[in-house]
Amino acid sequence: AAILYSSGTTGVSKGVVLTHANLITIMKLLCWSADVSSAQDDVFLAFIPMFHIYGLMFFGLGLLCVGVTTVLMQKYDFQSMLVAIEKHKVNNIPAVPPVIHSLVKHASKNRSDLSSLRRVGSGAA
Repeated sequence: AAILYSSGTTGVSKGVVLTHANLITIMKLLCWSADVSSAQDDVFLAFIPMFHIYGLMFFGLGLLCVGVTTVLMQKYDFQSMLVAIEKHKVNNIPAVPPVIHSLVKHASKNRSDLSSLRRVGSGAA
């Protein structure tokens, strides 16, 4: 089980209890989804904090569970993200909308090679 904290969009941040059953169900879904849609050459970029449910379940447990190559960034930094994509030939980026907005807005200005990207997904707000 785990207690993760909400972002506080409706007021004060609140502790949200996730039971073992919640976590196992999420893991099963992630494993099924990865099995259906992932390829052996997938390389994911992980920069979402592991204290957030998205980071914890998707990167910390989900991709680990299915054995997908994951490049883990210590913290989010846009320029470092561009370097990591190019250096590691990242082809999947699960992200939040502000990161995708920055990627679209600034990527063409930074002479970065983003040709390896196949999927950029979004979750959260």
